[in-house]
Amino acid sequence: MDKIRLKFNYHQICAIDELLAEFVRVNINQFSEQQKVVISIGRLLATKFHTRRNNLDIKLSQIKPNEKFQFTLLYFQVWALKTILINNIACISDEHQKFSVQKAIDQLDKNK
Repeated sequence: MDKIRLKFNYHQICAIDELLAEFVRVNINQFSEQQKVVISIGRLLATKFHTRRNNLDIKLSQIKPNEKFQFTLLYFQVWALKTILINNIACISDEHQKFSVQKAIDQLDKNK
């Protein structure tokens, strides 16, 4: 399978983690089949981003400003992540988080 290597900074990882955390809580039964697929992938990505964030939080004092951390995702995960971020960026109230998510969308767009 095709893998895509992406690099996100700590702020992007945190913003994406918080947005994806909502997908873990949502009741999937009320959605269409296509939406269920996106939510299912979103749940897998939520675990991946949350694990990475927790690992980075442990060594937070050692992280350099704008340091990037690599993620390797499959093509369908990149597609789903971009779809989720685009469709949910309006729900983010914090402007700094919204900016971080927009930068991540831009990066995903370049790597398609």
